[in-house]
Amino acid sequence: EAFLLLFLIIRVDDKAQDYLAQEKLFGDMVYNKFPDSRNDITEAGNCFALDRHTACVYHTMRAVEQAVKKLTKRETIKKALFQHKQQKFDDKDTLGKIAQKMSLAASNVKGKNKQEKIHCAASHLTSIASAYRNPTMHTNIVYSGKDAKLILDNARQFMVVICSI
Repeated sequence: EAFLLLFLIIRVDDKAQDYLAQEKLFGDMVYNKFPDSRNDITEAGNCFALDRHTACVYHTMRAVEQAVKKLTKRETIKKALFQHKQQKFDDKDTLGKIAQKMSLAASNVKGKNKQEKIHCAASHLTSIASAYRNPTMHTNIVYSGKDAKLILDNARQFMVVICSI
């Protein structure tokens, strides 16, 4: 009996089990392309599975921030944006602003396929930015399961798309 007192048993919904302890929650491409985001993606899944939705959003946003940093440093994207009204990415840009700039840059990237992927990535980033109302560290917002799922799904799609840009 004393042995069992050392354990905490948590019931995880059947659907949520797909998110629990998934090192490659966003797939192989994202896992390989964004090694700095691996831990946060895994933790986002764990938090979602355990109904810790605000923590899920926090970890998801950390993973997205790593991907955005990597994307905005790509010469192709920087050059394409510069060709459009001589804009550039700024460290103070919000996710919504970065998404706008990505859309502007897309028209100056060679190849219809790449342009479409950049527009798609910008669309997912816009969805993330609108669902993620304020920076997590500076707010009292509590995210629902629906909000967390929306952000998690859009983050996955955003990161998958930019793997192929």
